[in-house]
Amino acid sequence: MAGKARNARIDSLARFARPAVAGMPKYAQLRDTLVAAIHAGEWKHGDKLPAEAELARHTPYSLGTVQRAYRSLVEEGLVRRSQGSGTFIEEGRRPLDAPFHLQFPGDDGRFLPLYPKIVSRTKARGVGPWVDFLGAGADILRIDRRICVGDEFNVFTRLYLDARAVPAAATMPFAALDKVHWKRFLSETLHAPVAHVRQTIRLDAFGPAVTRALALKAGTRSLVLESAGSSGRGEPVYFIESFIPPGARRLDVSTR
Repeated sequence: MAGKARNARIDSLARFARPAVAGMPKYAQLRDTLVAAIHAGEWKHGDKLPAEAELARHTPYSLGTVQRAYRSLVEEGLVRRSQGSGTFIEEGRRPLDAPFHLQFPGDDGRFLPLYPKIVSRTKARGVGPWVDFLGAGADILRIDRRICVGDEFNVFTRLYLDARAVPAAATMPFAALDKVHWKRFLSETLHAPVAHVRQTIRLDAFGPAVTRALALKAGTRSLVLESAGSSGRGEPVYFIESFIPPGARRLDVSTR
């Protein structure tokens, strides 16, 4: 009986499939279908997802595609894997508190929640507008994040900081970076609230690292939002590049 129930739940996935987007990999299509099913209550917090091989047997997707889709859900914090037990819907995932950037109004008028996931923390290389803003003599740290917007789509961001001004950003545990509200953290660390943010938008082709992280076709062109935050004294605090994929949601860039 339990097996029949599991198969019926898998068969119902077709109801949640969204129209295919040109260039979107199959694993990303399956990931979106699973997310839609979870939000519809097909699986609830704490429920166990079908085994990868079982899902592959009862859907048009290969085992490799299913495995990549599950990995994507794990990376975004939607599910957790328990060795020897299976894959479960994650409980207690918390959105970013009071985000200042990347404000996408939802259908109800409220901004969609943002769920960040740290990708990497490295020393920034090369030149770019972040160097012009933070200063050529700054020891620039770059923190890459993939941010899930309302469980609808992902945005890729690069946060640039002067590591000498905020050494904790370079030394705190990697996993703790997911929980940091950067605008608040920097204001408290520097004892200077971020008082001014200048935002500009450009149309550009995303690089390989960004297209891979967002599961987009190589060379995809879309919006890059640049946000430069400074203190009330005019001192530079941070520079952020946000790579926003093509989509129907509007981005609110008004100043509050």
